[in-house]
Amino acid sequence: MAEDSRIKVFPDDETLQMALYGPSYGTVKSTLSQLDRIAESCKASRDRMVAGMDPSLAHAALALHEGLVRSEEEIPDDIDVFTARAIIGIRGIVRMELAMEFLCCKREDVIRYGRFVGAMSHSNEMQRRGISTEEWLDASMRYGGHRIGGNP
Repeated sequence: MAEDSRIKVFPDDETLQMALYGPSYGTVKSTLSQLDRIAESCKASRDRMVAGMDPSLAHAALALHEGLVRSEEEIPDDIDVFTARAIIGIRGIVRMELAMEFLCCKREDVIRYGRFVGAMSHSNEMQRRGISTEEWLDASMRYGGHRIGGNP
């Protein structure tokens, strides 16, 4: 039989997040929800743009006017209207991709912030009341069931 015969019950995701984010839990969850809704909107816009684009015309526009596609310059008058629409469409798709990448980075930043606030809150609480032996053992590294390091 194992050393600790108590049944380990793992909390649900929300409880784990409450423990990780501490006092910033509400702010983090709300912000993540907003970022996810914006990302879904960007993805839907991008998908509509892709669906409405003629692949052969987009390929031709990229092959002939790659520099113009990648720039923000106005489209010259000597470019036909179909190619101009393809260039504008590709620019829109690229913008949506960049927006989704930005939102993904922001999401990671919000999670990092929440974990930082949670760790800071936990640290302040431990300083206030002192660290228990159980906390020390939980935080210690273990190998093969044995704690590595000095005494608690």
